[in-house]
Amino acid sequence: IMASTGGNTALEKFILDDSGFAAILSATLGALYSQLPRSLRVTTGPAAVIPESFPSYSADLQNAIESSIFSSNDHGGSDRWAEDRMPVSSSSAEFRACLGSFASLLTFIQEILYRCPSAHVCAQLLGNLRNNFLQSILYPSLLESSDTDGTSVAVMRYLETMLQVARHEDLVSTVMDFLTDEGSAGSSISPSPPPAVPAPEQSSAMAIDDLPETNVLLPFTLRDLVYTNLQSSVSMDAVVSALNLLRLVLSKHCRYSSRLIEVERVQPSGLTHGWMTNCTVAIDVHRQELEMYARLMAQLQGDIEKTADAPPTLHIPWRHTAGPLPG
Repeated sequence: IMASTGGNTALEKFILDDSGFAAILSATLGALYSQLPRSLRVTTGPAAVIPESFPSYSADLQNAIESSIFSSNDHGGSDRWAEDRMPVSSSSAEFRACLGSFASLLTFIQEILYRCPSAHVCAQLLGNLRNNFLQSILYPSLLESSDTDGTSVAVMRYLETMLQVARHEDLVSTVMDFLTDEGSAGSSISPSPPPAVPAPEQSSAMAIDDLPETNVLLPFTLRDLVYTNLQSSVSMDAVVSALNLLRLVLSKHCRYSSRLIEVERVQPSGLTHGWMTNCTVAIDVHRQELEMYARLMAQLQGDIEKTADAPPTLHIPWRHTAGPLPG
């Protein structure tokens, strides 16, 4: 259906103004997030399943969504963990099932962004995701988190799951811009949003146009969350979770890493060796060292036969020759 919106103006108009599709998806994502435990402790066990591509959504996800929507009548949500106020184990089967359902729905939203040709539908979906989920549900839990009771460990685990799933550039930008941009948290979803589709006489109450435009200056960003927990002296789980989250941003979403870390340029006068000002030389030497150590490891393991060749030498640009390796 979403793939048919590109050339079908009537269908596109219905999805935008009458279906409430974007608002329902973002609200359901928030409901699944509310099903997750408030506090968490890291234990060894199988990693949570993160969908790598378009999954085949089973009845388990549908049941999880339905139970999250109607959980208020059954005292669901976070009350399912009320029997034990202690942090929940990250290897718990029930926890992994809930986290898997949350990741699967986020993957489904991402696939819509990939497959839907309508820029208007995608923009509305991202706008509802930002206002109904990131701002209304995720951000308050981030503010209330603490390293003393395991809540910060839980929040960082959920953020890590979201950033592991997110691959679509617009989805990544929506999440990271909201969590890291202190001055543009309420900015538009894209720098050049598509023109609005003419609205009918009476639009749905859940349409994105009816959502209040906010320009919030976040007092507590993702950077604050990471560095606060890195300095924790009461919870090693908080430190490890912060390092994992930082590693994920640096490795998978490196374009946003400058918002989490500060780079201080070292002046040449502050260097021990002048040759270090030449990055090309330093990288070349590093590669030669790796090759040399690889050959040494192979020799120690007996993977290569002894030869009469001269021992390997390390060529350093600022020296003419280098001595042979120790025997």
